[in-house]
Amino acid sequence: MRTRPAPDTSTSAPDTSTSASKAPASASEAPASEAPAPDPAPVPVPDPPGAAWAQAVASCRGIVDAEVRPLRDRYRRRASRHQLLYRLSGLATLLLAVSLPLLAGLRFDHRDVALSVVGVSVAVLTGLREFYRWDEVGSRLRRTENALSDALLRWELAVSDGAPAVDPEQGPRACYAATEELLTAVRAIRDAQAAS
Repeated sequence: MRTRPAPDTSTSAPDTSTSASKAPASASEAPASEAPAPDPAPVPVPDPPGAAWAQAVASCRGIVDAEVRPLRDRYRRRASRHQLLYRLSGLATLLLAVSLPLLAGLRFDHRDVALSVVGVSVAVLTGLREFYRWDEVGSRLRRTENALSDALLRWELAVSDGAPAVDPEQGPRACYAATEELLTAVRAIRDAQAAS
């Protein structure tokens, strides 16, 4: 049979059990605080929401810089070249055609050869302008270049707004979607230019 211990009736006696139990606890705490704590394992820090957006924009910008901008620049150069050829050939044809009556009225050696050369040059330049249609091709190339520039500007606006504030995970998806839209628009623009 278990007996219950008698209650402590002395109220004036100091409680030595609690002070004795506190002393070793403080003694055990002192060496623990002085001992070097082991380094905790490094906790991977998640990327902030803006980092995923910046990485997506950098990736998409690499695609655009490699594929779309050189294409737009190539159309710009071709359009400028065709317009330059059209203007130069028109100016040369005009000057040579105007010089024919002048040459016919002058008296000099090899006049017939000069008239023949000028006449043939006018015919060749006129034929080249009609065959290559530098004015029409230059206008089509310029329209294509303008359409590509517009598509690039729309893409720049889409990716320069920053990551959406509502859901940071939607940011990279929005960037990739805008880039896919740009590439689809570029294909459509090129197909329309080739069909015309």
